[in-house]
This record gives sequence, C-alpha cells and structure tokens, in this order.
Amino acid sequence: MSDNKSYQQSLENERIPNEEELVSKIPESSGRNYYQKYYRPAYTHLAKLDDDELTTKQEVINAIPADYKPSTKWKHARKVLAAEPSFADKIVDGFPPGEILVVICSRRLGIEPDNISQANINEVQQECINYATRFRKQHADYFLKDYQERAETNLSVDRDDSWIAVDDYESVLAEMRRLVAEEYREEITSLDQGIVGSAGSANETLAAKALESAGLVENNHFENVSRKGWDLTVNYTGNHDIATISDQQSLHIEVKSTGLRERSVKGLSDADDPTILFGFFDDAQELMGKLDELMKRSLITYAHPDTIKNIRKTDNGDEIVNTVSTLNSSDYTYLRPNTRFGTDMAQFASEGDIPHQTNTDY
Repeated sequence: MSDNKSYQQSLENERIPNEEELVSKIPESSGRNYYQKYYRPAYTHLAKLDDDELTTKQEVINAIPADYKPSTKWKHARKVLAAEPSFADKIVDGFPPGEILVVICSRRLGIEPDNISQANINEVQQECINYATRFRKQHADYFLKDYQERAETNLSVDRDDSWIAVDDYESVLAEMRRLVAEEYREEITSLDQGIVGSAGSANETLAAKALESAGLVENNHFENVSRKGWDLTVNYTGNHDIATISDQQSLHIEVKSTGLRERSVKGLSDADDPTILFGFFDDAQELMGKLDELMKRSLITYAHPDTIKNIRKTDNGDEIVNTVSTLNSSDYTYLRPNTRFGTDMAQFASEGDIPHQTNTDY
C-alpha cells in the first residue's frame, strides 16, 4: 500500500467510531454482530463523502457486503444516522424512521434523546418538521438535476459547464417533463408515504418521551398500543378499584400532529370512552371550530401552548366566550398545553385522576 493510501486509510479509521462508541448512540441497537455487518460499513460510506457530496439509499445498501435482502440492510444501516445526525442530509431518498428522526433532530438542537421532556417536545417536533421540509427540497433538487442530465444525454445535447444552447433548451425541458411524468409521480408518492409514516411515529415517540420525563415507565405505567386502535395507553397503578376520571383502569391516548383532519376527529370514539387527544395543534381557529365535536369524542385535548395562548387572545376579544377554560362534562379543563401532558398522566397513574381545572395563564 502506498504512503498516500496508508495515510488516507488512517484518516478514515480515525473518523469511524469503534463498536462501543457507535452502538451506544443508536437507539434499540440490534447488538454486537450488527456493528461489523451493517453499522460500520454504512458509517464508513457516509463518512467518506465530501461536505457537499450526496448519496442515495441504494448506494448505502451497496456499501454493505453482508449477504442479506436490501430492505434488511437499509433497516439497520439507517440507524447510524442517529449516531451522526449530519449524515441524514447526505441521503437524498432515504427518510429516517420516526424514532431515529427524533434522535437526529434533538441532537441537532443540542438535546440528548434522554433529555427530551414535556418542556421541550414542541421544539424538537418543530425541528422534525423543518427537517422534512429541507429533505423534500433536497430530494426534488437532486432528482430534477438527474432528469436534466438524462434528458441531455437522451437528446445528445452538447453543453459546457454553464449553459445549454438556446436551440436545445426547449427540447431538454420537454424531455425532462416526459421523464418526470413517467417516473416522478411514483417517486413522490413513495416519499410522501414514508414521511407521513415517519412523522406519525415521531409524534408518538415525543408523547412517550413526555411521559418518561414525568417519571412514567413504558410497559408499566404506559404502553404503545398502536395495533389495538390507539397510540398509547396510560395505566392507573394505584390501590383503588377504578380511576376517578375514567371509571376504568386506563386512559387511551390518540397522538396527532399539527393539524386536525376530519378523519382524525371522526376516528375518536366518544366522551364516555376514556380517550385523551394529544397533539401539536398549531391553528387556534381550527381547534376552536372543531371544539364541540372534539368534546363529544374525547375527555381532554392537549395542544401546543402557543395555540392555547392564541385562543386566549381570541377569547379576550369577545366578552361572551371563554373557550380556553371550557370545562368538559365532568368539570375538567378541556384544553390544556401539551407541556403538562406528562405531569397530568403521572398523577393519573398514581392517583387515578388529574387536576380538574388548570391555570390558563400560559
């Protein structure tokens, strides 16, 4: 090996974390053998890229020599994005799963995943939205550039580094439109489905982090029950036969994003079923407009604290209404900031109840 190659190899090795370092930063790491099989090859490929160099999901998969299905390789390879968040910006067509997205975005904000709490969940969730926005743009830019290069090749267009001859420009655009019509719709549909699924999972992860920050333990005080029709269930672990607020042993938690889709509202059961609506709702007018319907289908709704503040401003402009302190049928303050979600649920887990009325000056 030449001196130059030895030097480059040495530099590369310095940039690759050892097994203990890398695995410690990966949530739900699959264990020792996966470092050599998946994590190190994927990390090495991404670490070799120049600052402005991009790669694709397929190239990451190809960098892993293990003889497994591509989907299996990608499932494990994408976990290294949690260890080094800057790598996420380099893969133009591989959106991370929700739990990894939360780790990436929290670390970009200087918040370690174990320090995510009900106090900062909105900050992390907004960074997740920002990340998705940047990803969409980068994805579009990358593939449009690819279409342009392919269109020029298909038409045998000669160009220098800066421009296409005017006579060829319309032909290139027409060929690009053809390629986009044939291929991009499926690409965008697949991307959108991936982002929506990941966002839903990220929101559930943040709701769980809010519970954990208040001292609740998963699979004891609360459970992830997405397959049973809800997202989370918080369990009453006290000594009474039933919990006061729900007349049952648990509260069902529906986790939503920033908007209230009609399907989401109708998907709730009714106020007699102990369902809590937790979300990052950011539109005060939308929330106020659907309040009556929500109250028929859930016990409490938790929203972004700024949205609650905006509802209060609207209330103050109308002497007749006081939406922000509306009580449900059992005299509990119905609208609450999601920054007190963990605290309320911790009280339910231990005492079977939550504060009836809350201070609305937030």
